[in-house]
Amino acid sequence: MGAVPGTHRHAPERPAEVLGGLGLLHPATRPAARWGLLALLLAVFPANVAMAQSPERFGLPGWALWARLPLQPLLMWAVWRACGRGCRCNRC
Repeated sequence: MGAVPGTHRHAPERPAEVLGGLGLLHPATRPAARWGLLALLLAVFPANVAMAQSPERFGLPGWALWARLPLQPLLMWAVWRACGRGCRCNRC
């Protein structure tokens, strides 16, 4: 656990998630944000699997940890579509 209640040692990806989400809002930063968020989602997937395999280590219900795994590809699809067809940035 981190020093602040409710945090854990994997908290550094939180700023990347927020910055990536903000980056999707502006057409000039959308392509970089798209690739950054896709890389982040790919990078954290093995950790999410490990959490689902050992829920007692994290104090979270196992069903919830397993239930979120299929959501990861859906999030990746949503990020991909955020700068997909109809994108006017001409960089995607």
